Amino acid sequence: MSWFFFYNNLKNPELIDKISKNNHIYDGSILVENFDPDTNTLITGNSKILDGKLVHFNDSLDKVLNNIHEIRDDINYGKSKYTVDTILVNYGALKLKNAYIIY
Repeated sequence: MSWFFFYNNLKNPELIDKISKNNHIYDGSILVENFDPDTNTLITGNSKILDGKLVHFNDSLDKVLNNIHEIRDDINYGKSKYTVDTILVNYGALKLKNAYIIY
């Protein structure tokens, strides 16, 4: 089981289902220093709120990352190198969850 926070193009439920149909999607938000949606450049920090989707997959981290790699052309981020990290996500009624984020 793994939790991910998706933003920008990948917060689309149809793309999330392409990763795995065995998921649960929640509205969520994170704190960031800056985010440029045109270049998909995200800088972690605590100056701005970025809304997205918190997704729980019943799959391992490796399986989810492999599935994301398979749909990379649909995501269209235009980058060749990514970082996987963890971040604290606010969702629901003031609930917090650590989740993976790709940027």
